[in-house]
Amino acid sequence: MTRTLEEITKLGEEIYLKELKGNLEKEHMGEYVVIDVDTKHYFVDSDSLVALEKAKKKYPDKIFFSVIVGSLNSTTINFRKNQSYAWTF
Repeated sequence: MTRTLEEITKLGEEIYLKELKGNLEKEHMGEYVVIDVDTKHYFVDSDSLVALEKAKKKYPDKIFFSVIVGSLNSTTINFRKNQSYAWTF
């Protein structure tokens, strides 16, 4: 299923806020979480690129939602193969 960047962002925010935020903030505050919105699998690391590489290794052709744990006001990253997109909310 192909999703727009806007859909991935909306779903990623929903998954983070409703399903992951509480648990992640207890142990990973300030770290990066990269979420595959289709499977709801996520990857956490203190380095954003390492978290992204973990996600790419499992899902090489996907676009991901990423956020710093504890803040939706931080830069998010979506990635597909050799293209990456970034913006600030």
